[in-house]
Amino acid sequence: MAGLKWQKAAIILALAAGAGILGYVQLFGVLFQLSGINATYSGDQVCGFKCESYINVTTSYWRICFAHYKGTKYENETLFKKVSRSRTLHVNLDKVDNLISTDPKVPVGWFVPTYGGKWRPIKDRDCWERGKINRIKLVGYKPLNLTVKWSFGLPGKELADPLWIGFVDLLGEPQI
Repeated sequence: MAGLKWQKAAIILALAAGAGILGYVQLFGVLFQLSGINATYSGDQVCGFKCESYINVTTSYWRICFAHYKGTKYENETLFKKVSRSRTLHVNLDKVDNLISTDPKVPVGWFVPTYGGKWRPIKDRDCWERGKINRIKLVGYKPLNLTVKWSFGLPGKELADPLWIGFVDLLGEPQI
């Protein structure tokens, strides 16, 4: 699916949303396969209760913006263009589940950078801009010694499958 055209990506996302399975994993999996988009991630992390991983997205062609479109003419769309000749794609966050899939299931948030090195949850009108590194922070909360696998991509075609690794000391006791 490398070099996916936006129209095909829109169909894939619409089908997934219609089946009720569209989460951030599927959204990232499809968006990261669009022509001109590359993503890198921080890999496996040893962490306690709070785990942080980072994804860097670069896009050479598309500007991708996120918003909620409930009650608008776009409410039934998942990925769309507002203007036919535009290089801006819009993602309807109302069609995306708020939790990234993990194994085992743990709560995860999606954050974007703000001023002063701080982070906040994604909100309407946040965009991935062309020609720059767009940073994402995923924050998961899990029991101290639990190892959790998270991934982005499509089932069977994961682009990454890092771990949040629980830690113990040499005696097998939890480290706090």
